[in-house]
Amino acid sequence: MPFTKPIMDQRTVPCRWSCGHFTGPALWPLVIGVWFLLSLQGCAIRQAPPGGPEDRQPPQVIATFPTRDSTGVKALDFVEFRFSEGVEKGSLSGQVWIQPALPGPLQLKWKGNRKLRILISDSLRKNQTYLVTLGPEIKDLRGNRMGHAYVLAFSTGNKIHHGRIRGRVEIPQGMKNVQVVVYPMDSTTAAVPIADEPAPYFVPAGTDGTFKLDYLPEGTYRVFALADQNLDRRYQLGQDWIALPPADVVLDSLHQQVSGMNLRLFREDTLPPRLLRAGARNVRTAVLRFNEPIRLMPGARSQVQDSLSHAPLPVRGLSVDPEETAQVLVFVDSLQERPYRGWLTGLADTTGNGLQPDSLAFQFSGATLPDTVRPRLVLLEPAPGATGVHYASRLHLRFTQPVQPASLFRAVHLLGPDSLPVAFEWQLPTLFEAWLKPDSLLSQDARYRLVLPLGEIKTVWGEPYGDSTRVDSFRTVPFSEVGEISGMVGSDRPEWAGGYVVARSAGAPEKIYSARFRVGRPYLLRNLPDGLYRLHCWMDVNENGRLDPGSTHPFQFAEPVVFYPDTVRVRKRWTTEGINFQFKF
Repeated sequence: MPFTKPIMDQRTVPCRWSCGHFTGPALWPLVIGVWFLLSLQGCAIRQAPPGGPEDRQPPQVIATFPTRDSTGVKALDFVEFRFSEGVEKGSLSGQVWIQPALPGPLQLKWKGNRKLRILISDSLRKNQTYLVTLGPEIKDLRGNRMGHAYVLAFSTGNKIHHGRIRGRVEIPQGMKNVQVVVYPMDSTTAAVPIADEPAPYFVPAGTDGTFKLDYLPEGTYRVFALADQNLDRRYQLGQDWIALPPADVVLDSLHQQVSGMNLRLFREDTLPPRLLRAGARNVRTAVLRFNEPIRLMPGARSQVQDSLSHAPLPVRGLSVDPEETAQVLVFVDSLQERPYRGWLTGLADTTGNGLQPDSLAFQFSGATLPDTVRPRLVLLEPAPGATGVHYASRLHLRFTQPVQPASLFRAVHLLGPDSLPVAFEWQLPTLFEAWLKPDSLLSQDARYRLVLPLGEIKTVWGEPYGDSTRVDSFRTVPFSEVGEISGMVGSDRPEWAGGYVVARSAGAPEKIYSARFRVGRPYLLRNLPDGLYRLHCWMDVNENGRLDPGSTHPFQFAEPVVFYPDTVRVRKRWTTEGINFQFKF
């Protein structure tokens, strides 16, 4: 597009009627009449009637200088934007960028509150494409945000680049200043250049997470997203949130656009958990408070002794606190009001960073406050007498006091519709809750019974949870009440060979269903209750059964994920077909 002239001012000409040169008295009635009519037609104040709808429309850029995609721009004193309505000038702070950057801070000049000029105080490079970006946080006078970045591109040469990258960032609620940054990759570029230097190409993500990076020259690029709180576009490990790409992007003459890149922000953690304090909750429970959520590894153990006499105190069990996952509870026999010290091994944070060194020493003062909580089973899911239970359901038990795992494993039985025992395995995330997972899918429209001899299930101190045996039943959903989703998953990369399709129910409470897939073979999500679902698909590249966000040290790409664009309707006794996914970057 040829270089054009700047936007012309549109000045409002006020209405005036000068009568000084009319002297004849006979003309005065005519003059007054004409003046009255013209004042009604030409000078009337036009405005919306009061009480209309509230303005919720965001401001829009309606004209620019130079115009978008202009080429041959030789000399330029300013870049100009005209908005559709008045703009809150303070909202432009940190929301205006020029790429490549010009020396010195940007100088902004307003004409009213609808026309913005960015002054150019330095000569532009030859044969260079420039991008002038307005961020999504710019607001009108009523506080409505633009919501998406606006990019003006022009070139000082005779061509403009047209490489494009499209995608979406999953942004946690309330997080702002998320930018997508792009680095050209060659043999000299670091794997994570975002830690060393600002990106040569970037664009703010929209309020809905979508982003569009345009005007890129041909080449190979590495794309990151960064929650850039100090707006320097540099990554600080352990402080900033970052999203890593699933692969590098290659733009060439045959492939000038890549779309569907999904980036997931996370806070990378490479530091071990740190003990903040230790204390006693009551006469038989010590509490260790850490700086982040904790998980206990298999084989975790603790020792406690009297600091004065060095006499050991028996430890009955360890558990993450179900109410506060940054706390570890150490269960002992009986504390006194005296100092204690202890050691703990087999602890890590939720990302797998273990203690350094492996054993943690702690000290605390004992307490004599009695533990008055009575041992009880307080939750059982599915609820007794429940119907329509899914075939892949797990049974959930929750206790008021820490359970002794061996007694639970021996005592509880699940009986099938033929009254024969059903094989299952236990999962205990804490000593206060347990999940019972059958080894295979339950039968359709069948009655199951859970046998709970409460007198045989003991706390870590050997106290029973009751003196009776509970037998609770539930019934699974009939096959006539469920449906299925099927489709295919395609990939243009041989290393992306298989993973999981996940369906989340659109209603509350949310239910999650998943199925494994292999590229090029049909997948089938079975036994789904009637309703609407949101689907996504991810590649399990390292085959560990979880969706990994990647890492910067050492560098690992994120595992790729694709979201189905619409909700999917499931009808009972019906297979919803053709729900396909394609991985292509």
